[in-house]
Amino acid sequence: MPNEGPFPSKEADRDAHFKIVVPYLEENETRLNVSKANNTEAKADLLNWEDWYKQSKDKNKSTTLIIANKNSADKKMKDTLRRIYKDIPQSALTDDDRLILSLLERSTSHTLSPIPTTYPLVKVNNNIRLEHTISFTDEDGKHGKPIGVRGCQVWYKEGEPVLSVKELRFLGTDTASPYLVKYDVTDAGKMIHYWLRWENTRGETGPWSTVTSAIVAG
Repeated sequence: MPNEGPFPSKEADRDAHFKIVVPYLEENETRLNVSKANNTEAKADLLNWEDWYKQSKDKNKSTTLIIANKNSADKKMKDTLRRIYKDIPQSALTDDDRLILSLLERSTSHTLSPIPTTYPLVKVNNNIRLEHTISFTDEDGKHGKPIGVRGCQVWYKEGEPVLSVKELRFLGTDTASPYLVKYDVTDAGKMIHYWLRWENTRGETGPWSTVTSAIVAG
């Protein structure tokens, strides 16, 4: 399956992955040089992720805020695991470790992903009540995303048009179009303005898309 670094790209697969690797790291903390503080943080991050992920999967309760919190918990979990993996000596990793943790052997040479220079073309479908389906392709309208791009960042603002990027709120980074946003019934009738941009494998971003706005159907 496609991966985000050592992590599965699909949320359900990533959820299962987190539940395997966090206990594994604790069980092997001495051999893998994992500190107790890092293991404690990873366990707390896992509980936080599980809570928000479960809420986001409830179609009757999921809101924009819950999705945003779930995405933040996802990022925190991955950041903590990346920091732990960075401290593990390569010589300590067995074949089983690499398989379970999805850690490939480091190459002595690699090609850096270029910083994106194009922007996404964006379409928002609001035909379904309390949902926006955001589709995106590269600016040529032919390719899903440019070479070296990990995904597409989705930002938004409710209400009045955006006057400054500081007003934007982050929704998430989607590795494949489309991106689904679910709203609460209290959001019905609101105008939502979306700004998207490409993100490469190092977290570097390209130019913003043209703003695309849509009303939340009630």
